[in-house]
Amino acid sequence: MDALNGEETEKIRPFHEIELKESYKFTDMCLQQYDNFSKIHTFKIQDIIFKETFQMRPDRIMALPERFLKRFTKAKVTSLIDHTPLPFEICKFGHLSYSYLRSFLLLLQDAFWSIPTITRKMQREKQLQQIQSQSIASAVSFTAAAASFFSLGSNKQIQNPTLNSITSNHSREEITVKVVDEYRAKLDKESRIKEHKSRTRVFLTVFLNSDDPIIEIGMNDVLRHGKEIVGRHDIIPIKTEQWISPELFELNEKVVNKEEFENTHCLRCVQMPDNLLVEIMRFRTRPRRNYELPLQVRCFMSIVGRKVEIRIECTVTGSYFTNVNDIHCQDIQIRFPLPDVWVYLFRVEKMFRYGAVHSTKTKLGKIKGLDRLLINKTAHQAALMEASCGTAKYEQAFKALVWRINQLPVKNKDIYKTQLFICRLNLQEYDQFPDNYDETAQVQFSMPICASSKSQVRSVSVNCCDEPPEKWAKLKSKFEYDLEINYAFDQAEIPKLDMENCAELQHLSQTESEADNNEDDD
Repeated sequence: MDALNGEETEKIRPFHEIELKESYKFTDMCLQQYDNFSKIHTFKIQDIIFKETFQMRPDRIMALPERFLKRFTKAKVTSLIDHTPLPFEICKFGHLSYSYLRSFLLLLQDAFWSIPTITRKMQREKQLQQIQSQSIASAVSFTAAAASFFSLGSNKQIQNPTLNSITSNHSREEITVKVVDEYRAKLDKESRIKEHKSRTRVFLTVFLNSDDPIIEIGMNDVLRHGKEIVGRHDIIPIKTEQWISPELFELNEKVVNKEEFENTHCLRCVQMPDNLLVEIMRFRTRPRRNYELPLQVRCFMSIVGRKVEIRIECTVTGSYFTNVNDIHCQDIQIRFPLPDVWVYLFRVEKMFRYGAVHSTKTKLGKIKGLDRLLINKTAHQAALMEASCGTAKYEQAFKALVWRINQLPVKNKDIYKTQLFICRLNLQEYDQFPDNYDETAQVQFSMPICASSKSQVRSVSVNCCDEPPEKWAKLKSKFEYDLEINYAFDQAEIPKLDMENCAELQHLSQTESEADNNEDDD
């Protein structure tokens, strides 16, 4: 029995151990080249350190132009200083399965949330120990090296630094509150919601010179309605007056005063660490049952004889996009699963590897209507894929056709206008049909607002500051859908398409041009 237990412990024993620290953060999942045929999903653990650099943030200049101009009239150097994150890679994880690696990333995030956060006092004690150890080592090495060359003229005692003398020295004091919504939903064939849930995470970054600052953050909680007492310089300008009812609070008790929050629902942060991104709270909200999704997607696939057609319809609703210049759907990714027996139709053989069929947009003529006047017109060649915007190709990492769109809507006329993606396959006699078809497609995108929970940061106040520091509120939403695919095996079951509300298609041909080779191959 002892021998068996020893073998089990050897199997469970890890090959490498990493101690999670407060400054460690996880990156988003991305693709990396794995071999000549496919890519692999990866994410990193990074140690993030902020450093003051001379640069200008264009998003902040556009957000507050009047305040920016006033600072230039005063000729302050601090207006050009920004706290830039410097990431250092600690470890990288990779896996061929997207779902497996994503579940592992979520487990690591929950484990990191359970780690106690370092307080400001502990942070100063660590800095004091580092300074004392460095001063002793440098003094011993300096006296040993210099004694043989010259004699010291004065014997001054080295003054040991104390805890009160350890203070931050930021040229620009700043507070940034980041609110992130995570929304997941399961949709039926008509893009109706079957199940959905939403979670909100609140992050805080502080760059203050005070020894023991107390930061109070007020959000649009309905229990704080009519009870807010803040200064004029503490108010964060917002465009809406919506109030939410958050539930299932999870607080970072090392930083947030729990008793104060239970009484007033105000985030009172005490002993907040400096120069560190800290997650201070998590909560959930209940989305409405008739919640209108900002991006509505429908997926169809018809298999009639040897002809296969894949169609994806994407529509942007207008309830969120009152100002298109500020609010839009970003990094849209729609993944339609493809059977393995049809993969070879979307692959291209290159010199040293295999690539995917890339999209090439048709170039319009310089004179409008010139094609109607030409006598020798060439017939239009049927394309393998067509899309109204964005690019599409087969990606082996997802085993699906991936349609990527950078931003929607681009203009006001794109609201409530259907964007199309169509793929037509004419299978030969030797082509096989799969036994089963995948039932769901995946949709991912983000927005620069808290669209699902309607969360807003209304006020940020700080004590022990001669001048009020700069205060910024960043909002972001991450949406994920699991959408059912509508299959049709008869000509009568194929749904009709309303071409009046659809955007114009751009042909995605199978031939690749030299200009499109700049895009990464799969």
